[in-house]
Amino acid sequence: MKQLLFLIILLGIISCSSEDEVVRGCTDPDSDNYSSNATEDDGSCTYLRDIYLGNYSGTFGSCNPDENSNNFNEPKSIIIQAGEESDEVKVIVNDITVQNFREKKVMTFIAGVTNDELIFNDAPSSDRFVLGDFGYRVIFNGHMERTSSGDLSGRVTIEVYDEGSAMATVSIYSCDFTFDKN
Repeated sequence: MKQLLFLIILLGIISCSSEDEVVRGCTDPDSDNYSSNATEDDGSCTYLRDIYLGNYSGTFGSCNPDENSNNFNEPKSIIIQAGEESDEVKVIVNDITVQNFREKKVMTFIAGVTNDELIFNDAPSSDRFVLGDFGYRVIFNGHMERTSSGDLSGRVTIEVYDEGSAMATVSIYSCDFTFDKN
């Protein structure tokens, strides 16, 4: 009788444990390490954008203004954070000063992520410069390539638009740059 009772209890334990087996892992199909077997997300998901995240210092080295441009202060640092989508990042550019604006701005631009570069396609700034009654928006175009050492280099076009003139272009700067990862 004891053996039969023991066998019934043992079968009950085995059948309960095999029904609700939890497999922990990454459950986001957009991640680099998605596990189709995972039934519970364990926070281990990684994304291509993650290799770009961090603080960088450097300069927009040779910014060649067009004939109408002047007084561009070249930022010395950028911060790259995860974007809202798995294939984008926020690029935070510190201390931008353009034209005759006396204030320095911190501006955020959204960039798309590919295997080997960040792409800016008409990426508008999160903030704008104000001079009198006029607002000016900054737009980035171009790319940042990741070097084997994790640094960034590339070329961007920085465009300044007068929002009061149907987005008329005020200045365009073409900049080569190198930023070292801190």
